[in-house]
Amino acid sequence: MAPDRTPDQVRAAAAAMDRARAAGLPDDVLLIMLAAREAFWGEAPWPSHTDLGRVLAEPAAQIVDEVLWWAIRNRMRGSR
Repeated sequence: MAPDRTPDQVRAAAAAMDRARAAGLPDDVLLIMLAAREAFWGEAPWPSHTDLGRVLAEPAAQIVDEVLWWAIRNRMRGSR
C-alpha cells in the first residue's frame, strides 16, 4: 500500500511533474509513470515493457520521480 503523503509532499510531487512537462515530457508518458507508481506499491499491474521503455527514453521522466525512474530501469534490466 502506498504511504500516505503530507500536503507538502503532494505539492512537491505536483511541482516535479510541472517541471518535467515544461521540459518536454509528453502527457501520455506521465500517465505511464503514474501507473508504474501504483505498480511499484503493489496496487496495480506494471505497464507493458513497451510503455516502460517509453518512460526511459524520455530524459525529462527522471525529473518526475528519480526513485521510480530507477525502479523502472531496474525492472527493465531484470527482464532481459
